[in-house]
Amino acid sequence: MHTLLFGKVRQSHQWNVGFPQAPPSQWQYKRRAPNHVLLLLITTTLWSNMSYLLMQSS
Repeated sequence: MHTLLFGKVRQSHQWNVGFPQAPPSQWQYKRRAPNHVLLLLITTTLWSNMSYLLMQSS
Protein backbone atom coordinates (compact mmCIF):
# COMPACT_ATOMS: atom_id res chain seq x y z
CA MET A 1 0.00 0.00 0.00
CA HIS A 2 2.75 2.43 1.02
CA THR A 3 4.93 1.61 -1.98
CA LEU A 4 1.96 2.10 -4.33
CA LEU A 5 1.34 5.57 -2.88
CA PHE A 6 5.01 6.46 -3.21
CA GLY A 7 5.03 5.30 -6.82
CA LYS A 8 2.03 7.50 -7.61
CA VAL A 9 3.68 10.52 -5.99
CA ARG A 10 6.87 9.94 -7.96
CA GLN A 11 4.89 9.59 -11.19
CA SER A 12 3.03 12.85 -10.64
CA HIS A 13 6.33 14.58 -9.86
CA GLN A 14 7.81 13.33 -13.13
CA TRP A 15 4.73 14.59 -15.00
CA ASN A 16 5.19 18.04 -13.43
CA VAL A 17 8.86 18.11 -14.46
CA GLY A 18 7.92 17.12 -18.01
CA PHE A 19 5.49 20.02 -18.25
CA PRO A 20 6.53 22.96 -20.49
CA GLN A 21 7.84 25.75 -18.27
CA ALA A 22 9.64 27.97 -20.80
CA PRO A 23 7.42 31.11 -20.99
CA PRO A 24 5.56 31.28 -17.65
CA SER A 25 3.64 34.52 -18.23
CA GLN A 26 2.12 33.86 -21.67
CA TRP A 27 1.59 30.14 -21.12
CA GLN A 28 -0.09 30.70 -17.75
CA TYR A 29 -2.48 33.35 -19.02
CA LYS A 30 -3.48 31.39 -22.10
CA ARG A 31 -4.03 28.13 -20.24
CA ARG A 32 -4.98 29.01 -16.68
CA ALA A 33 -7.18 32.09 -17.01
CA PRO A 34 -10.13 30.27 -18.71
CA ASN A 35 -9.91 27.47 -16.12
CA HIS A 36 -10.11 29.97 -13.26
CA VAL A 37 -13.08 31.71 -14.85
CA LEU A 38 -14.82 28.40 -15.42
CA LEU A 39 -14.13 27.26 -11.86
CA LEU A 40 -15.44 30.56 -10.48
CA LEU A 41 -18.57 30.30 -12.63
CA ILE A 42 -19.25 26.70 -11.51
CA THR A 43 -18.64 27.60 -7.86
CA THR A 44 -20.96 30.60 -7.93
CA THR A 45 -23.67 28.63 -9.74
CA LEU A 46 -23.47 25.78 -7.23
CA TRP A 47 -23.43 28.23 -4.32
CA SER A 48 -26.52 30.08 -5.56
CA ASN A 49 -28.34 26.78 -6.15
CA MET A 50 -27.41 25.54 -2.68
CA SER A 51 -28.53 28.76 -0.99
CA TYR A 52 -31.78 28.70 -2.99
CA LEU A 53 -32.50 25.12 -1.93
CA LEU A 54 -31.72 25.97 1.69
CA MET A 55 -34.06 28.96 1.55
CA GLN A 56 -36.82 26.79 0.05
CA SER A 57 -36.45 24.05 2.65
CA SER A 58 -36.52 26.37 5.70
